[in-house]
Order: sequence, then structure tokens, then C-alpha cells
Amino acid sequence: MKFTSIVLSVILVCTIVGLDSVECNRRDVLKAFLPLKTTGGKQQRKLLSGGSELLVSVQSELILTQEPYIQQTIDEEANILDSLAVVSNRACASYVQMGTDALMTLAGISFGNCMAKIDEDMFAGLFPAQDSADRQAYAQASLLSSIRGVNILTDPATVQATIESKLSSPVVIEGMGAIGDLSADLRAALQDCLSNARALLKSSLETASSQAVDVGRPVSMEVIQRLKDIEPKHAEIKRRVINFVYAAKLNVVERIDEFYLQVFAEKEGSLARSIVIEDEMLYQLDHQVQSADRSCLEILRIIVDSNMNVAGVGYTNCINSVQVGLERELERVLKLLEFDESKILYQRLLDVFEGENIIYDPERILAKLKDKAFEIDAMGSDCLSGVFEIVEKFAAALGDLRIAYQTCLNTNESILKIANEALKSQLTDICLDTLADN
Repeated sequence: MKFTSIVLSVILVCTIVGLDSVECNRRDVLKAFLPLKTTGGKQQRKLLSGGSELLVSVQSELILTQEPYIQQTIDEEANILDSLAVVSNRACASYVQMGTDALMTLAGISFGNCMAKIDEDMFAGLFPAQDSADRQAYAQASLLSSIRGVNILTDPATVQATIESKLSSPVVIEGMGAIGDLSADLRAALQDCLSNARALLKSSLETASSQAVDVGRPVSMEVIQRLKDIEPKHAEIKRRVINFVYAAKLNVVERIDEFYLQVFAEKEGSLARSIVIEDEMLYQLDHQVQSADRSCLEILRIIVDSNMNVAGVGYTNCINSVQVGLERELERVLKLLEFDESKILYQRLLDVFEGENIIYDPERILAKLKDKAFEIDAMGSDCLSGVFEIVEKFAAALGDLRIAYQTCLNTNESILKIANEALKSQLTDICLDTLADN
């Protein structure tokens, strides 16, 4: 019974705190650098000759460059874990701890990426040709290559063992003469990379630290998080509505442009057909026999010209009717698309706090925020659907105008054809001539 009690106590401590194993593992991280600092490791490097010894020495210094950056990262994690140790809401604390642990894993990946980049830069500097034989020889001799792909923050033991193995069984490689010239640049590039990785991680860890401090009032914090969730949506709806309205106006312009091109094409086709009708009649008048009554033919020629002038008036009436209809529809659609941006821009978001206390009764604010989210969705949906309907009705109106214009042109052509047929009858019945074959 006593043994069972002890076991349960241990399990309870691990569940509530959950930090000791993490702290222990993080302390092991710094042990990974020990083989590069010990006398034994330095003596192993002296067994190498010339450039190979310099390669291991320079790479050892580069690997050790990580140490202060990793130490800072471990210290920041420890501060967060210390804060979580006294939090009463264990479920929420465990979420923060899981997130922090994931950030530390990402940090290890970032540091590893920096080391991998420097390893690549070193190889490229030493072996510009970069053939496969050089790559294989370099990889066998390189400390940096041996620890690539291993996360020093989650698997420090493997890093340490790999370094010890590499130092105990060094590989001699030729062509290392240029490494001294590269070392300063590589060190500077590595420090820049590690600094950037630390800066990104620091921001995320500061967020986790804030969560550790604020975790005691999760509902109050949920209000802020809900606001953070709603605000981008709130801003996006504003942008979408305003952009949609202006896009609709642009769409109106484009549809008018398309309408004009259609009207021009239809007018061009109708005019060409009318000219063909005129040419056919003039052909008849020009190809009568020599004995034909010239005065009668001349009168008919005048009538042909008069008929074309009348057709021209008809074309003008058709296009004027289109223009009047277009102006009427354009005035209507622009009036409907008149949009007061202030209705959107002054849409309130922070009024959910009026008369409320985020610490005493955050649930009331959350309820208001839920209603606010529905209000924002409805606002965007109503505006967008209304604008879309306006543009579609305008497009339909333009279609009706085009049909009316086509009808007007067809009527004009029909009248001209009837007049042409009457002329042919006058040519044969009054001028007593015959129709010529085309």
C-alpha cells in the first residue's frame, strides 16, 4: 500500500508539473558541446595533418558558436515553465507547455538549418567544382555534415555521440588550404543566421510567456482572442464590400464598352446591306438598253438617292433611341451604386465592451461578440448580393436595348427593300424597261 501511494504521488507530480523531464533534457543539450571542449577532443584533432586538422578545428568553432544562442533559448523556455508551475488551471497550462515544446523543436530545426547552410557554403568554397567524389570525401571528414538532420534541442545525445565518434575516428582529406580564408566569412554568416532564428523564436516564446502569465483567467483571455479572430474578418468584409462596389462600377464601364462595340458591329452590318440594296438598283439603271427613256431613268436615280437618305434618317433615329435608353439605364445603375463608405468604415467593433467588465463577467462580452460576428456576416452578405443584383439588372437592360436596336435596324432595312422593289416596278411599268441580269 505504501509503495502504491509513492507511485501515485510520483505520477501526480509528473502530471501537475510536467517540467522536470523537460528541464533535464534541455540541460543535456549543452553536453553535446563537451567533446569539442575537452582536452581529449583537441588531442584527437592534433593527430590529423595539415588542412584536415584545420577543417575540424574551424568546424568545431562553428558548432560551438551555437552554444550561447541555445543557452538563451533554454533559459527562456525555463522561465515559461517556471510560470506554468504555479498555474492552477492545469489543462490550459499543459496546452501552453505543449506549444512551447513545439516551438523548441522548431528552434532546433532552425539552428540545424543554419549549420547545414554553413556546411554547404564551406563545401562550395573549398571545392568549387563540386563533383560527387569531392562531396563524398568532404562528407566523410566534415563534423558539420555528420550532425545534419539531427535536432540538437530534442536529440542532443545523438549529436554528442556523433561528434565523439567523428573525433575518435578522424578522416584525412586533401584540398583544405583555402579553409582559413573562408572561416571568418562563414562565422559571420552563421552568426547572422542564428541571430535571425533567435529573433523569430524570441517573439513566439514571448507570446507563450504571456500565455503562461494570463492563463489564470482563460475566459477573459478568450474575449481578447475572439476579438483577434473577428477583427481580420471585420476588416476583410469592409475591404470586400468597398472593392466589390468599385469593381461593380468598373464592370458597368466594361459592359458599356462591350455594348458600344456590339452596336457598332450591328450598325456596320446593316449599313453594308443597305448599300448592297442601293448598288443592285443602280446596276439596273446603269444597264438599260440604249433606247430606254433616259429622263425616266434619271428620275428613278433621284428616287434611289432619296430612299438612301431616308434610310440614313432611320439609322440616326435608331442610334438616338439607343443613346437615350443607355443614358437612362446608366443614370439608374449609378444611382443604385452610390455607396456611402461610412456605413461600412464606421461599423463598430469595440462597442461590445460598453457597460461590461472583462474580468468580472467575460461571458457577456463573448455573447455580444458572437452576435457581432453574425452582424458582420449579414452586413457583407446583404451588400454584396445587392450590388451583384444591380449589375445583373443593368446587363439585362443593355441586352434589351441591343434587341430593340437590332429590331430598329431590321425595320429600316425592310422599308428600304420595299422601296427598292417599288422602284423595280416603276422601272418596268412606267419607264417600260426590263430588269437586267446581274
